[in-house]
Amino acid sequence: MLALHGWARLGRAFSYSVLGTEWPFTNLVADLGFPMAGMFAVASALSESIGAILVGIGLFTRPAAVFLAIDMTVALYNEMWGADPIELPALYFIAALTVVMTGPGRYGLDTILSERRERKEERP
Repeated sequence: MLALHGWARLGRAFSYSVLGTEWPFTNLVADLGFPMAGMFAVASALSESIGAILVGIGLFTRPAAVFLAIDMTVALYNEMWGADPIELPALYFIAALTVVMTGPGRYGLDTILSERRERKEERP
């Protein structure tokens, strides 16, 4: 997710938000019927970049995965009605949904920090 979509989209979102350059992705978002298309386009870029990093390191895992799943739901809808292949957004959606249900895993930062907090609370 991060390598294929996140970094490139984050750079374009920065240029759009800060430098005021045109970003065709906002037109696609507007065509999907979203109000404030620029804001939703930037949110999509953030979920595909920062959200993917957070899921990868296991920090704020479930909330980040929820945003990724929502983002991929919209991508799936767009691909299905555009007669484009849906495999990639479907794979990302299923992966994000799995992480929402299962959590960060044993080596995720959420788990490590939680275990540390529990050990501190156990000390007298």
